[in-house]
Amino acid sequence: MPASHPDPAPDPARRAEEVFASFLLHHQEEEEGAFAALCRAHPDLEARLRALREDWQRLASLLSRLGVGGSLSTRIRERFGADADPNITLPEERQELSGMEGSSEVISRLSERGPVYGRYRLRGELARGGMGAILRVWDEDLRRSLAMKIILGEEEPKHGAGSPRIDARRMARFLEEAQVTSQLDHPGIVPVHELGLDPQGRVYFTMKLVRGRTLREIFELVHDGQRGWTKTRALGLLLKVCEAMSYAHAKRVIHRDLKPANVMVGRYGEVFVMDWGLARLLDREDEKDIRIRPEPLTSSVHSERHDRAVDPDSPLVTMDGDIVGTPAYMPPEQACGRLAEMGPQSDVYAVGGMLYHLLAGQMPYVPPGARVNNYAVWSRVQEGPPRPLAELAPDAPGELVAICAKAMARDPQERYRDMAELGQDLRAYLEDRVVRAYATGPWVEARKWMRRNPGLARALAAVFALLVIGLSVSLMLKARAEHQEELVRHEKANVLRLSAFQDVDDLTRQADEELWPPLPAQVPAYEGWLRNARALVAGLYPDPAHDDPGHLAVLAELRSRALPAGPAAEAAGRPPYRFARDDDRWWHAQLEKLIAGIEAFSDPETGLVAGISPAHGWGVEQRLAFAGTLEERSVSGPEASRRWTAARAAIAANERYRGLDLPPQLGLLPLGEDPESHLYEFLHLQSGAEPARDPDGRIVVTPEMGIVLVLLPGGTFRRGAQSGDPGAPAYHSLAESNEGPLHDVSVSPFFLSKYEMTQAQWTRLTGRNPSLYQGVLEKVEGEFGPTHPVEHVHWFDCDATMRRANLVLPSEAQWEYAARGGTLTAWWTGDDARSLLGAANVADRSGVPIGVPESNAVDFDDGYPLHAPVGTFRPNPFGLHDVHGNVWEWCLDWFDDNFYSTPESRRPDPVGEESPRQRRAARGACFYYGVWHSRSAARGEFDPLVPFPMHGLRPARAVSR
Repeated sequence: MPASHPDPAPDPARRAEEVFASFLLHHQEEEEGAFAALCRAHPDLEARLRALREDWQRLASLLSRLGVGGSLSTRIRERFGADADPNITLPEERQELSGMEGSSEVISRLSERGPVYGRYRLRGELARGGMGAILRVWDEDLRRSLAMKIILGEEEPKHGAGSPRIDARRMARFLEEAQVTSQLDHPGIVPVHELGLDPQGRVYFTMKLVRGRTLREIFELVHDGQRGWTKTRALGLLLKVCEAMSYAHAKRVIHRDLKPANVMVGRYGEVFVMDWGLARLLDREDEKDIRIRPEPLTSSVHSERHDRAVDPDSPLVTMDGDIVGTPAYMPPEQACGRLAEMGPQSDVYAVGGMLYHLLAGQMPYVPPGARVNNYAVWSRVQEGPPRPLAELAPDAPGELVAICAKAMARDPQERYRDMAELGQDLRAYLEDRVVRAYATGPWVEARKWMRRNPGLARALAAVFALLVIGLSVSLMLKARAEHQEELVRHEKANVLRLSAFQDVDDLTRQADEELWPPLPAQVPAYEGWLRNARALVAGLYPDPAHDDPGHLAVLAELRSRALPAGPAAEAAGRPPYRFARDDDRWWHAQLEKLIAGIEAFSDPETGLVAGISPAHGWGVEQRLAFAGTLEERSVSGPEASRRWTAARAAIAANERYRGLDLPPQLGLLPLGEDPESHLYEFLHLQSGAEPARDPDGRIVVTPEMGIVLVLLPGGTFRRGAQSGDPGAPAYHSLAESNEGPLHDVSVSPFFLSKYEMTQAQWTRLTGRNPSLYQGVLEKVEGEFGPTHPVEHVHWFDCDATMRRANLVLPSEAQWEYAARGGTLTAWWTGDDARSLLGAANVADRSGVPIGVPESNAVDFDDGYPLHAPVGTFRPNPFGLHDVHGNVWEWCLDWFDDNFYSTPESRRPDPVGEESPRQRRAARGACFYYGVWHSRSAARGEFDPLVPFPMHGLRPARAVSR
């Protein structure tokens, strides 16, 4: 064996540089006493250290003259004199500085790598996760402590080996966390101050340093009855979490890692939602894979002892390497990997889990004191709900148990619709009002009111007693009895006023769920609904017949009894009045909400009675007006009857329809035969006006035009593509496995829109144009107008809008049959991508200047870097425009990679059922995607909850028999 040799002595110059760099990290270079102590600690390096200090001072002086060196405070003192810097450090910050010089693994490593960026001094490590470390730093300029998050590489480097490797995906996610958090400007979300890059190339961002306790620690104090913490006080903290998350959800951001450890409670009651590293923007494709990485197989033996061997707070790790920690608050859809289902209601579940912890005194799924393996907890979350609160906390208020149960429902659709609704119920409990998850209705409201006003409630009871007694006593008491009767009538009117809240909710639910689509059969229901709605609106005004002054007059009378609030309240934006009596204040708040709800309900522009809005679509008056004339306009009227007689004869005689006997279709009006495809076309009356035709018989596209549906004859076609045999049909070298195997599919006759749905058509049906590309855009010539396709719509919006219009999204089978137009080539134009020139708007040279990747672009210019007006390019053999490119078109199906291998795919009119991946199918690609994605057989899969600026739709409708 060769003799071993000792490591060579370290280079003195290298050692001196490392020691001086570490000194600069923790001290100002002008701190003479500290530098002298450094030299005494390293006498063998003193000469080199003094030389390095002289070099550093000369460099700092040069940088200072250039205005770029050192901290801001240092540069100010050098330029304007020592008196220019007030050198303010608050007492609390001075206390923080003492005892913070301790190092950590990260600090030591960073110190070895060199000096840190001018204004910040590192003071210790606070925490670390899979992607970054949180450091405590001192801001030299503003004399304050901050938290700094730095990105960590995939592998920590060895001494002297340079910076850790950081891939682009990890960097993008780190920057996304910083940018998302910095733009959530809410008192309940920790603010981000700065994003920067240090001289060594490390990316960091700084945040407010929150001093206090985590919500988990607060729950422990509540459970132990320490420091004045009660469940009611802790509920106020949860309400603040709801308010912060409601703001984030309004910004289309979900957290996805809410738990007590990620909520900080400051010393003065401030509440901060922390750690947005797993957050997701609902308007963007999800770049994070937050599915849990399977448990490492460290042992083949499993036992109860093994399951309890790990602290429940020991980390679980996502597929991307992020540390999740305990899964006890994780919603089932996340635990099961159904990431497409995750939305605001997933965060609602997590807050419900926190409420469960508060009420039960233990985390969901984890008994107190137990040390359960987190993978065991994760498994329990997937299997079913936690132990019922009724068993763990039998004395918990029923309202809070109901709130928790609704928030933690296994099905996201059964939870609160959003965080605001959860917060309303928590606030209602704290204010002793009706909790809607527990019980509702006018009498419940009345009981709550009586509990809040026991004195007045007892007086009312006495009133009833006096009335009964007054009927049997002398006339001397008659006047008093009449007075008491007036009081009773007044309170009865107030109870009825409370019931109006429920009326608003009931009428809204009925209009949204029961009164679509606007067909003649709905006319009696519309008329009854409007009678009830008008009665509700009439409650705002006096009703002499029932001696009711109306909600507005009662509100004015309450305000007349109020006292002036003073100029300070007005300056702060508060009402200019205040109430001396609690019951007046409570009634005033209820009436304000009721009146605002009724006025919104009856708003002529956006209300449910006569307006139009994205949330509710047409108001009921508009639905009634349309439904009342629909039969005559589309079927039975003289003009409609004439057209249907001609259309039915022409369709029966048309060889392409093989003798189809088409009965009149309610809501559609025949437009005649397309001159090129010879297929019959129909106007969808609900979506707009009848289009004109040019001299050649082609439809002229205008903003006013309604949806034009083409009657497709149906039949059997070859579905899919293959990449295995160049000599076989439907070959394409880029065909993917989910496009096969090739098989025959039969589809029944159906209607499909000749064009993608336009922005104008969507706006007429919903009252809003959601398209990202509308009007005039920077860097893109031309105007994006109402005849461009609507986009930036998610699947659920499209599905709801179609159903309200008595339409549907096409199935994948219907879409591919229609796009092929009888062909079996890659595109209906042929197998050569260049054959699409003039027939499709795809990623091409025109899009490269505005960001379309060159790898996507086909080698021609179709003239449109973004989407084009519908009908710009020539149609396929069925007369359909833009089936390739322009915008992705949502389909009815859930997406399943293996669907074509199942028997269900070979049935007539197949539709892909719900799949584990929870994605929806889209077809045709768009102006941004590579041309191979636009092939007739190519399939796209997307999150149905995310609206993309490249996603639109092509309406369809079944044939009514």
